[in-house]
Amino acid sequence: PHFNGTVEKYDLTLKGLVSNPHQKVAFVPGVIVGEVVKIKPIAYTDRVLQGEALEIIEPSAHRITPKCQHFNTCGGCQLQYVDNEYQVEQKFLALKQSIENQLSLSNFGRYDELKNNKQSEFNIDWQPAINSEPWGYRRAARLSMWWPAKNKLNLGFKALKSKHIVDIQECAVLTPALEKISQIIKPVLVALENGKVITHLQLFDLDHYSCVILRVTAPLSKEDLTALIKFADNQDIHLMMELNDNRFEVLRNHEAANGEQLHYLADELTFEFNAKDFIQVNQSVNNKMIAQAMDWLQLSKNDTVLDLFSGVGNFTLPIAKRAKSVIGVEGVENMVKQLKRNAELNGLSNVEAYQADLSKFDEKRPPKWLKPIDKLLLDPARDGALAVMQTIPKLKPKQILYVSCNPVTMVRDLKILLSADYRLKKAGILNMFPNTAHMEAMVLLEK
Repeated sequence: PHFNGTVEKYDLTLKGLVSNPHQKVAFVPGVIVGEVVKIKPIAYTDRVLQGEALEIIEPSAHRITPKCQHFNTCGGCQLQYVDNEYQVEQKFLALKQSIENQLSLSNFGRYDELKNNKQSEFNIDWQPAINSEPWGYRRAARLSMWWPAKNKLNLGFKALKSKHIVDIQECAVLTPALEKISQIIKPVLVALENGKVITHLQLFDLDHYSCVILRVTAPLSKEDLTALIKFADNQDIHLMMELNDNRFEVLRNHEAANGEQLHYLADELTFEFNAKDFIQVNQSVNNKMIAQAMDWLQLSKNDTVLDLFSGVGNFTLPIAKRAKSVIGVEGVENMVKQLKRNAELNGLSNVEAYQADLSKFDEKRPPKWLKPIDKLLLDPARDGALAVMQTIPKLKPKQILYVSCNPVTMVRDLKILLSADYRLKKAGILNMFPNTAHMEAMVLLEK
C-alpha cells in the first residue's frame, strides 16, 4: 500500500532514505531531504524497500524545474530537479559520511587505542569539489536508433526503466556542437534508402573538430553513403563507419583528425585514441582532475611512478612530463599499444607500457612491471581494484593516489591499504557527470 514519509538522508547516489511504517530501509529516487512524499512500494526484501514517489506533498526549497523536457522519461540524467551547487554539496557530504563511517578507526588494529574520542588524529584534508558547467559538458555520447514506423526515427538514449529509445528533441548535457548534430542529422537518416542498418551513432566533440561514427549491421548503398558524406561536408565533421567486424572506415576525413585515430588535448599533450577506447567525457573536469592529481603527487625528477588502469595515458603522460619514469599497466592490448604511440607522439621516452588483466592478478608469477616504486596512481573501472590491493603495499610506494568512479568499491579497497599502515591524507569529489547520480572521487594516501 501507498504511504507518506519524510526524506531523512541520502545514499551515495543521492536516492532518498524515507521514513516508513514498514520498518524497512526505504530507497526512493527523485526526492530531497526534508520533503514529505507519497510513496508507492515497488520491491521488497526482508530489510529493504525500493519505492517510487507518487506525489511531493511538502516540497523542499531546493526543488527546481528540470531544464530538459525529457527529464523523467530519458534515463540519461537523474538529478535535474535540484540545482548543481546543491548536488555537489550533497555528493560531497555522502562521500565524506561514507568514508568516515566505513573506515572507522576501530577497523584497524593499530588505531584501536584511538577509539575513545580521539578520532581527530584521523585527519583527512577534505578538498573542494572539482566541478564544471552543469550543462553542455558532455563531449562524447552514444545515441541509439529505433524505427517505430517507416520514415519515423527515434534517436536518443534509453528510457528510464525501459529498453525503449527516447526520441530526444534536445539534450542539455551534450556540448552545443553535439546537441546540434543530434538534431540536424535526423532528417538525413530518415531520407536514406536503408537507414535501418544503422543502429547507433557515436558522437565526439574534440579539439578543433566533431566526429560522427555510424554503427552499421550491413553495407550502405552508394546513394546513402553519398548523402551522408554530403552532410559531413556541409557540417565540416569527421565521418566514420563502424562495421560488423569491428573495423572502422573513414567516409569523410577532417583535416584535424588522423584517419581512424581521434584525439583530445590536455596538460599541453595530445592523446590519440580509437573510437572504442575509453575517454573522460567531461573535458573541463578532466583537465582539472589531471592538474589536481599532479599537484597532490608532488612529482620530482627522481620519482619512479606506477599507473594502474592507464588507458591511453590520461594520467601516464602528465606523470611522464614531471617524473623520472612511469610504468603504465592496462588490460586492453590495443590501448597499451595506443599508450606507447602517445608517448612517442609527445616525445616522452620515459614511459613503459604493459598489458595485464588486473582483475585476475596472480602474485605467484610476478610480471615485469612489478617492482619497487616511489609513487602509485590507480584509476580503476567501477569494480575497483581488489585483486591488486594486497600486492600494492609490497611495492612500498610512499604515496598512493586513487581515482574512483565508484565510491563503494573504493572504500572497500581503502580498508586494505589502511590496514597496511597507509593513512588517508586528502580526499575530494570529482563531479564528472553533473545532473546525474554518478559520483567520482580522488583520495591520497601516504605512508
